[in-house]
Amino acid sequence: MTRVNTQSRFIEMFQDAPKTKLGDFCELKARIGWQGLKHEEFLDNGDYYLVTGVDFTGTSIDWSRCHFVTKERYDQDPYIQLHNGDILVTKDGTIGKVAIVSGLETPATLNSGVFVLRDKKGLTLNSFLFYCLLSKEFERFVEDCKTGSTIAHLNQKAFVNYLIPTPELKAQEQFVSFATQADKSKFSDFKSRFIEMSSSWHKQGVIRDLVDDKITRASKRFTPSDIIQYIDISSVDSESNHVTSTTEYKLSDAPSRAQQCTEYGDILISTVRPNLKNIAINQIVGDNTVASSGFCVLRPRTGYQGLLLAYVLSEPFTEKMVAEAKGSNYPAIHDSDVLSYPITIPEDGDLENIDGFIRQSDKSKYLN
Repeated sequence: MTRVNTQSRFIEMFQDAPKTKLGDFCELKARIGWQGLKHEEFLDNGDYYLVTGVDFTGTSIDWSRCHFVTKERYDQDPYIQLHNGDILVTKDGTIGKVAIVSGLETPATLNSGVFVLRDKKGLTLNSFLFYCLLSKEFERFVEDCKTGSTIAHLNQKAFVNYLIPTPELKAQEQFVSFATQADKSKFSDFKSRFIEMSSSWHKQGVIRDLVDDKITRASKRFTPSDIIQYIDISSVDSESNHVTSTTEYKLSDAPSRAQQCTEYGDILISTVRPNLKNIAINQIVGDNTVASSGFCVLRPRTGYQGLLLAYVLSEPFTEKMVAEAKGSNYPAIHDSDVLSYPITIPEDGDLENIDGFIRQSDKSKYLN
């Protein structure tokens, strides 16, 4: 049976629904400038989380990456004290990232670069509003907000005018039910088919057999005054498995971990906390992208990108990497753990069909 993708169903159900400006029913709050929270106030330990844009992992918050603030800073603004179910949207830097607060067991507040959204009139279900902000239409709105700006910023005056479909709550419930089920099942058909295909392969190998392991160090390619586009963990969207942003630096000013020259099509695997599956394909065009040393960089041999991505996103791979991880506070793996992971390899004649199948599956997983 062909599964209707989530975005198509959204358009089908709500193209004629009334629309309401976000600011007419929703409260948007963020830490305001006069509060003057400085980076040196970010604590490594404490009782009050501070959520910033770099703590977004896919569409949720990775609490293990958050800094902390004092009780005084937490108490300073009750409007930005977070609760499970709150919707967050980044407004500075990489703008328009969306997350929903879940699994919060410790008091938390916001840094200045993030909005919290709360429906104050009961026009929308929280989960429905969340899905509205994951749409391509909202992505285009965010892109339009960037136009003419040298620094990416989502202005609140523009954001409150964004139109949200506001059908009856019963219709919203029906869509959320559909979308939630689609999220749960989006990998099931792919997994079944991939297992079926791989069961007929007999050639044994390891990931190292399918990659070029000669990754050039940035210091050997660039001079200290050269401009690089730096990829760190905050650049990775673990939901879409893409690199979504970079930070520009002179090499001499870049973080010390800016060490690995990357190319378009490389697969980046975070070596810290492998259970989080921070894995992405680099789709940034350019010859000056440099990845953090916190990634294992895989440069697939021709024709093997899709196959490698399928392996490193699989549950057996994740379970193996978690078992290999060392350290209690920041469990991490080595590049060698990834490169020595055992795989079965198809015959060359099957590669085109396999890669085509994997790419087609990837296209259908997300909103389009």
